[in-house]
Amino acid sequence: MVTHSVYKRGCISCGREITDDRLVEVGVCDKCYSSSSEDILKIFESLTGKSKNLRDLITLKKEVDEWVDKFKTVIGTLPWNTQITWMKRVILGRSFSLVAPTGVGKTTFGIFSSLMMALRGKKSIVILPTTNLVNQVYEKIVSFSKKLGMSIRVIRYSSNLSEKEKVNFKDSIIKGEYDIVII
Repeated sequence: MVTHSVYKRGCISCGREITDDRLVEVGVCDKCYSSSSEDILKIFESLTGKSKNLRDLITLKKEVDEWVDKFKTVIGTLPWNTQITWMKRVILGRSFSLVAPTGVGKTTFGIFSSLMMALRGKKSIVILPTTNLVNQVYEKIVSFSKKLGMSIRVIRYSSNLSEKEKVNFKDSIIKGEYDIVII
């Protein structure tokens, strides 16, 4: 690669300056890591004693890799870069909104994220505008959870539920007997 820029305090390990090509290829300056190894995770692990930032990045990288593997298992393809960015935000516990054109994978990502949260013992609520979408998302969550070998409690509420189903839904909410709620 050709160097186009030098970033002052750009090295994520030590804060020294780093060239743009080095930042893209390795992520740390040549004083922190002299090799140009392609395995970013290996580089970060070799430097973990030097920087808490790198330990945090390693943890994030491993978790994102796990999410990507599970995404591929469930969906059949790798996630788009946009979805990987969203994964990082969810993993880090950041609040954000998904604003993107139709067909980008917002609903799929929401379904997948709720499953990943259920794997970690967290509860999710999926809010949708129509009964048809509630039913479609419910079916997808059930299907995806089977592909992951998960046993989760998914409940849904829509206007076409019977009175008994509405009471059961309310009871499940009150008792906390759910992993994912779809409304």
